[in-house]
Amino acid sequence: MNPKIIELVKEYIIENYSHQYATLITGSYAEGKETIYSDVDVIIFTTERIQKIIKTLNYKGITLQLIIFSVESIEYTLYEDFLSNKGVYIDMISKGFILLDPHHFLKHLKEYTTALKENGSTPLSKDEDEKYRSKITSYLLDIEGVKDTKRIFFVALLLIDVLAEFKLRLLRQWGGTGKTKSEFLRKVAPTFFEELQIATQMFFEKGDKDKLITITKELLASIGGNIKDVFSFTFEGRYNNYNARVQKNKTAWNLPSTRVSLFTDFRILPNLFAGFDFFYVGKRYDLDYVTVANPIPEKLSLEGYFDINFHADYTFNKHWQVFLKANNLTSEHYKKWLYYPSQGVQAFAGVRYLFSLSNK
Repeated sequence: MNPKIIELVKEYIIENYSHQYATLITGSYAEGKETIYSDVDVIIFTTERIQKIIKTLNYKGITLQLIIFSVESIEYTLYEDFLSNKGVYIDMISKGFILLDPHHFLKHLKEYTTALKENGSTPLSKDEDEKYRSKITSYLLDIEGVKDTKRIFFVALLLIDVLAEFKLRLLRQWGGTGKTKSEFLRKVAPTFFEELQIATQMFFEKGDKDKLITITKELLASIGGNIKDVFSFTFEGRYNNYNARVQKNKTAWNLPSTRVSLFTDFRILPNLFAGFDFFYVGKRYDLDYVTVANPIPEKLSLEGYFDINFHADYTFNKHWQVFLKANNLTSEHYKKWLYYPSQGVQAFAGVRYLFSLSNK
């Protein structure tokens, strides 16, 4: 530490925060990496019950950024820092230079935060993994679908930020915020950091999005693909109001006014996909010509029905695939057409040979 900085900060603290409980200097000055543009980050702990205060000021030619904590709140602050996997204050305290510590408070706090920092963030949960991939996939599709990069300026910023955060979480590193995120990433994944930096420059300086798209797809591919490769669904809802002017009773026979369907597909293993398909078909009308004694057709209604199907397929290579299907899992004998009830559960399996007539 620069002795002059130590004396100036100590002088300021004694003059303005004589009630302080403990004080440390952190950031670039504590690490010996300061430049002429660096401010001096100072964390002040007080016994007063106050909300966290952050303020910047100039004192005798140096810029001080003060972060003032209540001693009682530091446990909650670190807990929140840990749960968010940011590790900002964990990092700041662990690398801090103890300036004033008459109660040996910081000695023990530095040991605690150093251990937290070395252990790294919590492992990425399945839910968190899906949220990250869903967000990245959404940004990626936005960027791929627009030619004019000026229209996706902020989308690119969001994508770059979440890519850095996701990479850090995959490596069980703290995510940080702002400048600390860049420092964390450059330290633990220098190659990825450099590639992301190049992609960022190409996008914002030349309007070239190809490098950013490539990096995004490579990161997703390394952990199983983007979200649409892992889970996909198609939902369709349709409502029709028919007016059959030339039909009897102006009725559109066997045409439901309501149709709803949901198709899902999950990747369970790299080559194994499975999913459920849900259908609802609303009420329909038909004519009954069966009664010989009554030659006048009678208008009948067919109740709506709900159906669930299951499908699965396993691909051995680019040509061979086995599949399994099961239809009507509700086992209801609903009538799709008058007097033609559906069968119950139906299941069948088979083998597919896949080929393409294209030379590509």
